[in-house]
Amino acid sequence: MRLRIDGSLEQPCIVKDYHKKVLSLMKLGLAKTNEQKFEELFSNNQQKDYTFSVYLWCCNLMHNN
Repeated sequence: MRLRIDGSLEQPCIVKDYHKKVLSLMKLGLAKTNEQKFEELFSNNQQKDYTFSVYLWCCNLMHNN
């Protein structure tokens, strides 16, 4: 599956640990567009394996403080 999310940032920097935020954004989008599928996937507290990559063409990574 391929998913594209276009957006903008207030600042051209993003923290190094951005993966959790991207995953949260994908879950939010699924919950809003297909609530039944979201419940099917996330109603139980079971570990799930994810693999994804993020292409950030306009950002600089910052070290977490």
